[in-house]
Amino acid sequence: MNFKKLIIIILFLAVYVSIVTYVVKSRHSGHFADKKVPEKRVTTSVGDITVSSPEDTIQRLISVEAGKSSSTEDVNDERLRGDQWDVIEDEFVLTFDTKEDLQHFLDRSDRDGITILDTLRNFNSVRLKVRDQDKFNTILDDYADRVEYTSNYYVNTPELITDFPYQVRSNQNVPFGNNVLPILGLKKEDSFTGNGTLIAVLDNGVNENHPALTGKVREEINLIKNESPIDDDTYSSHGTAVASIIVGDYKDVKGIAPDAEILSIKVLDSNGEGDAFTLASGILEAVDRGANLINLSLGTWGHLPDLERAIDYAHDNDVIVVVAVGNHGLNSVTYPARYDGVIAVTSNDALGQHSAFANTGSEVDVSAPGVGIPAAGQDDDIIYFSGTSAATPFVTATLAAESSKNPELSANELLNVVLDNTNDLGAPGVDPVYGAGTLNVGDIQDRNTSGIQDASIGDHYLDVNFESEDQIRLIVSTQNTGTEKLPQVFLTVNIDDRQEIIEFSDVDVRDTLSASVLLEKSKLTNGGTINVSSSVNIGNGPDYDTNNDDKVSTVLLTPLPSE
Repeated sequence: MNFKKLIIIILFLAVYVSIVTYVVKSRHSGHFADKKVPEKRVTTSVGDITVSSPEDTIQRLISVEAGKSSSTEDVNDERLRGDQWDVIEDEFVLTFDTKEDLQHFLDRSDRDGITILDTLRNFNSVRLKVRDQDKFNTILDDYADRVEYTSNYYVNTPELITDFPYQVRSNQNVPFGNNVLPILGLKKEDSFTGNGTLIAVLDNGVNENHPALTGKVREEINLIKNESPIDDDTYSSHGTAVASIIVGDYKDVKGIAPDAEILSIKVLDSNGEGDAFTLASGILEAVDRGANLINLSLGTWGHLPDLERAIDYAHDNDVIVVVAVGNHGLNSVTYPARYDGVIAVTSNDALGQHSAFANTGSEVDVSAPGVGIPAAGQDDDIIYFSGTSAATPFVTATLAAESSKNPELSANELLNVVLDNTNDLGAPGVDPVYGAGTLNVGDIQDRNTSGIQDASIGDHYLDVNFESEDQIRLIVSTQNTGTEKLPQVFLTVNIDDRQEIIEFSDVDVRDTLSASVLLEKSKLTNGGTINVSSSVNIGNGPDYDTNNDDKVSTVLLTPLPSE
């Protein structure tokens, strides 16, 4: 993380307020089950500061409105159940056991109160609209247990919400603007490529005539058969903006993989709306047309089995699918980011803070820039784009660039290159807020360069599992972000006028270590604050990047918001 001072406000709530808890854990086993979790360490005590092990239960603070619980059950009550949210009325998907049953059904459908909308013959599936429910039920009875039956679901570009009841209480997110590439660790002289890589952008279309995308779009395929009139042009350039973050080269828009080609597959209309069945069809189309990566800056709350099968089809063909987790500010991610076999991307701001709008959950893999990103807009415009939609193409582009430089790497190997070289923010190791950490393209490019000695400050965050009437516990972390084992790392923590120096020995590459700082609650009453600063040095030689060696935080008591 290339910044000198990170100033955040850590807000402490009174003990009676309900909170969301995030437990340190690795992602569930799946297609990418070989994701790595940092090595666990032994807890030792150093005065008032404790060297803390990553297996401790470390929480991030989420605040809620007065009188409302932010437990997972409450948040999930209405919005996250696919049978209630995002369902398309009277529209269903049937998947038959055999091609013969599918064809038999198609031959009789016009006589039985059904309108056929589309088919996926790879899966013996049909999307349909029901005009007569009674006749439809009779048809289903004819096929007994030889057919799978589910609703179809709306798919949308993630909406940027600025007013949500469940909100991370941090200081205002800071936009990247024109600093996005330097903050990612890239320099003008760095080798940007993507040559020979085809990236499918499944969205609401890409304007190949935008100056940022001239000569970048190989082909566009439109799977939207009956497009609605544009209600609001806010989302009309969404796919164009996403593609420009990957391959763009115009004014302030600089893609990480400018030599890659875009395969635009239109699965959403100009309002940013589509459906899960069409999305599944688009994924199959992308794989069959030779895409190496698929970018999905979109999502739905509904689980469609055919969509999961399409993800599996991509994985079986060594095609990486990169997906946004959604912008609802909830502790649950949308589909298809929930599925195994995808890379689920959340968003952070220019200071490394989690974006308040971004969803969280155990499925989160990695965080990337998603606040105030320069991107292609309508006509020749440059816009500043925020959301997990903006974060996702950074990961896609990084994978494309690395794939072009290292074509011998498999999809799993490419993924681990990205996850093994992140900045570990939040709880040490994989956590539900940042996943493996924040994207660091510079460290990815330097990973095979020997002799780099670099330690960085990780994060300041609260352990709200710590139970005490008089004290709270703040966790301060540091990480070896170089390419060599560090014999010594000195972490200095200042709490107001008190200073502690903790020494770590033999710190392996990419390891994260942390210290627990005990703070007195009494200092926070009557508007009081506690200032915390930390710095790190390696003791035995020059530090490769001194811009990531310091962090400053202020701890204060925030009143509950009124109803």
